[in-house]
Amino acid sequence: MNTRLEHLRLPTFNQRAYRVPHRRFSVTTLDGVTIRGVHLQRGSDLVCVYCHGFMSHKNLKAIPGFVEGLAERYDAVAFDFRGHGESTGVCTFTEREILDLDAVVRYLRAQGYQRIVLIGSSMGGATVIRYTALYGGVEGVVTIGAFADFTRFHYPMTRLALEMSFNHPWGPTYTRLVRNTRLGQLKPVPTQPLDLVDRIKAPILFIHGEWDMLVHPNEARLLHEHAIPPKEIVVLPRTGHDMPILNRKTRDLIGNWIERTLMGQSDDS
Repeated sequence: MNTRLEHLRLPTFNQRAYRVPHRRFSVTTLDGVTIRGVHLQRGSDLVCVYCHGFMSHKNLKAIPGFVEGLAERYDAVAFDFRGHGESTGVCTFTEREILDLDAVVRYLRAQGYQRIVLIGSSMGGATVIRYTALYGGVEGVVTIGAFADFTRFHYPMTRLALEMSFNHPWGPTYTRLVRNTRLGQLKPVPTQPLDLVDRIKAPILFIHGEWDMLVHPNEARLLHEHAIPPKEIVVLPRTGHDMPILNRKTRDLIGNWIERTLMGQSDDS
């Protein structure tokens, strides 16, 4: 990557600040990357960690409102993966992003949290599967539009777009200028989400849009098929990939799943 571009701060559009009280934090990964995030506290002993998707960040579009909605019931955290938003480093598309999540979880453990629920969209969903399978120690996992294996996307155009972003001469420049996303190398990850999902012992909820044109709903069905109980899958009708799903209906779906599955309460209690 052009190092001048890597350190250039560019304006980003379609973003907003968090409108509820929060604390900004930064942590350092085991490989020296600085990860920056926001921590919304309401005194809950359970914290939800939202992990964004590729070419996204914690302040983009619907994400702040979604995280603020989670914080109506629980404490909540959102952060920027490496190469995104305010964090340093370069994106490796799930290869080293598990180190980012590890640093955030270690920060939360130091804050005294014993109950952590990971919620990830798209690349973030794949990362929470990989992290939980390899590290464990979380209360629950929710994926939103997660892929099963990025070397074998159902839609060939999704793989082509990913390859062009990382490998075309102008790809990294485009992602940097348009979405402030700094790219590293796209390497084959030996353990894809589909290879690891059956190692997860925590309850897991797969959420996917019926009209997702980037990651086919069958990828969620495949992950669900390979996961061990307790597990659930919800395919949301007439909706697409990632951002359209980050709404109050989905927040309520996740909140009710947490209450029912992790806290032993019925939906109408």
